[in-house]
Amino acid sequence: MIIHPFGPSWFYWVSVVIYLISSIVALYVGYTVYKFYKLTKEQTYFYLFLAFLSLCIDLLIFTFVFPGVIVYYKYYTHIDTNLLLPIVHILNFTYMFCTLMAYTLFVFTYSKAQRKSIMVLLTALVLSLVVYSYVYINNLGFNLICALLLLFVSYFTFRNYQEKKTKNSKLVFLTFSLLLIAHLLLALFFWLQMGTIESFKNIFLVIGHVAQLVGYIALLTLFTRLKNGRKKK
Repeated sequence: MIIHPFGPSWFYWVSVVIYLISSIVALYVGYTVYKFYKLTKEQTYFYLFLAFLSLCIDLLIFTFVFPGVIVYYKYYTHIDTNLLLPIVHILNFTYMFCTLMAYTLFVFTYSKAQRKSIMVLLTALVLSLVVYSYVYINNLGFNLICALLLLFVSYFTFRNYQEKKTKNSKLVFLTFSLLLIAHLLLALFFWLQMGTIESFKNIFLVIGHVAQLVGYIALLTLFTRLKNGRKKK
């Protein structure tokens, strides 16, 4: 399972809090972007709204499902969960799909791709990758796929920052760079878990989650600035 207790037990509930904060930020940003879309009718804002909506869904799934998983593995492993397994599988699939779809929409938005055929191809690619990750239940592969998509987003946002040299464009680049780092660190954690190295692997899990939290704080800062800037106008 992708949604499964990993790392030190003391960090389980810390990760839940991190995902809860991230989901609140994603919800706030999604709502703000939707208001921008309603005002301007720009298609870019609509794609961003869909991306943040997908992010919010996947973060909320983790936030509310993971505590149940923790409690089960700690106290109720003796209970037969065959009846719940289909629901858990569906939630895992939805979590992976929403995550990869959000990152794909970011690629589509920041690369300024205009052709619908490109969007269709990217969507088909995401579905294929989700099915692969779901069938083989590969946390390492899932995080590497996320990192690959975020690498493209980081590249496009970096180019945008080089052109504009504004604080807002810098925050956009910082946000996606931190999310990229987070997934790379998580991938490293799962890679080390496959081997015999046990001594320091948990540090990558912890730092990865911290990088994710800082990334969402940067995102919140960005859209608070944008919202206040529009109010002044």
